[in-house]
Amino acid sequence: MPALDKASVEQWLRTHEPNVAARAVTADIQVDDMPGVLSEMIRLGHALDRAAEHDPNRLDILLQQPGARSGMRAVLGHASPARRVRLLDWFSRTVLPNRHLVTGGLLADEPGVLHEADAGRIARESIRQLNRGTLLARLFSPERITRLLSTCNNGEDAPCDA
Repeated sequence: MPALDKASVEQWLRTHEPNVAARAVTADIQVDDMPGVLSEMIRLGHALDRAAEHDPNRLDILLQQPGARSGMRAVLGHASPARRVRLLDWFSRTVLPNRHLVTGGLLADEPGVLHEADAGRIARESIRQLNRGTLLARLFSPERITRLLSTCNNGEDAPCDA
């Protein structure tokens, strides 16, 4: 269930995406944490769950329609990074028959519609930024550097740049 209240989203991130949790949860007030917006985000999470349980095929078709896709893309573009990741995960794991098409459509640019292209780009860039630290830590891990140095030295004690 995409429970979208702040505590649920933060707990979900710490459990499922611990490497991005610290970067996704910021102290800044996000527009989707404002009382009126937050209540609507929570309603959206419940509505998505109910629709997926009741008729996943219908929800799947609806979310692939330009109007619904545009609205959901706008929500993702303006949501906090934590809620954006939570929603995208829900879409990618839900019971929707064509969830990959739905998720891909939400992350894609909408040609000819500037704000739509921005929303898709914002969502993609947010994911990249949230995962950047994890990727860099893996790329520059001591074990990886040691293996690279060993390969570079061909097992010799001389440094690579000698």
